[in-house]
Amino acid sequence: MSNKDAPEQTAKQTKSRIAHESRAFKGIWIPAEVWLCDDLTIMEMLFLVEIDSLDNSKGCTKSNKGFAGFFGVSAGRASQIINDLKRKGWIQTKEKKEGKQVVERSIRVVRKLNTPIKYSKGGYLENDEDRVNNIRDNNNRKKEESKNQTVDEIRSTLFEGWKKLFPNRPQPMEYTWRGGSNHYKNLKARIFDHPNHQQKEFWVRYLRAVSKTEWYGPSQTGNWHSLSWFVKKENFEKVLEKIHESL
Repeated sequence: MSNKDAPEQTAKQTKSRIAHESRAFKGIWIPAEVWLCDDLTIMEMLFLVEIDSLDNSKGCTKSNKGFAGFFGVSAGRASQIINDLKRKGWIQTKEKKEGKQVVERSIRVVRKLNTPIKYSKGGYLENDEDRVNNIRDNNNRKKEESKNQTVDEIRSTLFEGWKKLFPNRPQPMEYTWRGGSNHYKNLKARIFDHPNHQQKEFWVRYLRAVSKTEWYGPSQTGNWHSLSWFVKKENFEKVLEKIHESL
């Protein structure tokens, strides 16, 4: 956790928070499905359980400024965390505006948090350990599904770009790029080599840069590498070295 996200509180702050917040609870806990979620940062977890504790009949109406003061972060950072939770599907927001100005916001927890895991004196109960494993497996499955969706979207972008920029070159055969194929595995590996590669815009620029090179541009007739050649690790790295200034 970075310094900017580190919650800072004094006894006075704690007392004032309890006095001014409307909530029916004796403490906050982080359920297993949240704690074991690889997709959430520690600060996002804290925001989520705070929102859940304030999610009453009207939802959580706490402002970005309120969250900022509570967690010791800036209002801009608080807004970013809430937007990230919304993007990841944990919360929904409803805003009331007067003109362009937001005068009221309600936040609802979409995935309502379940009862916390209970422990025996000797540690995990057997069924609780199974539940933890199931949650972890479920998180891993969702993470893999999200990765595959990213690959599918980028694959479609590559097919369209390749057809447009290299209509006279060997065109990719969709059935040879299905999940589990070597072409698919190579593309997936390249995509997750670097965060930038997970953006469709990167691959659009990549193909465009290749099309402008002397060794594989439209005027080049002696080089007939297929798209699959460009996503193999050694070839991809060589091409990046040649076109990096154009990306």
